[in-house]
Parts: sequence; structure tokens; C-alpha cells
Amino acid sequence: MPYDPNPRFTPYPIKPMPQALYFQITLAPHLKHSGLATGRKILFLAEVPVTTAKEASEVPEDNSKVYETAERLAANLTCMAMTGESSQPGEDEMQVSFQTMSGMSPELRERCPDAEKNGVRIWLLGARPE
Repeated sequence: MPYDPNPRFTPYPIKPMPQALYFQITLAPHLKHSGLATGRKILFLAEVPVTTAKEASEVPEDNSKVYETAERLAANLTCMAMTGESSQPGEDEMQVSFQTMSGMSPELRERCPDAEKNGVRIWLLGARPE
């Protein structure tokens, strides 16, 4: 078998680290308070730059910790996106859930975010019945 000094090597495709993490955030008001009256969940889209999440993370080399930090940074802006102010003591508790997304639509990207802080951006998408 002849020796080939330049073997034909096909590397496995490597997915680059995304520049931002995207989440659909769902807030469900506590049913004993306003949730019972409205019966709706509030939807948001969040964009968190990976560099921002790494800088805020306690363990920047641990991807799961960076992901958790990105979720926390996004969740902290949801109240500001709805009211224009940070959350206040005594407000209803909300159940927060996250769904990872691969990106966002070009139409939404053209819209100004409803809240922005340190590169983290939140868009209020609206409410839907439970």
C-alpha cells in the first residue's frame, strides 16, 4: 500500500459558537392574582450576546452556566419591556419559562427592542390565552 504524504482528509463540520443566544420567554401571571383575571401568558423574544453572558457568568468556560446566566439576564428585562420600569416590590410573581431559538425573523430585527441593557435586548411579542 503506497504512502500518501498528503492524505485527503474530510474534517467533521464544526458549528461555530453563536454570537448571540435567542430565547422565547413566556411569563405566566400567578393564577391567584392577575392571571386568573386575564387568563393570558405574555410572550417575549430575547437576544443575549454570548460575550455579555460570559462576562456576567461566574464560570465563563462552562457553557451550561453561561446559558443560565443568559436566561437570567433576559428574564431581568421582561418587566422593563412591559412597563418601561424595573420590577417593583409587591408585584405578582410570574412563572417564567424559556425556549431556545436559533435566531429571529428579519421583520422583528427591524423593530426597536422594547427593553435593552448591556447588549441584552427584549421584544414584547404580545399575549396569548392559556
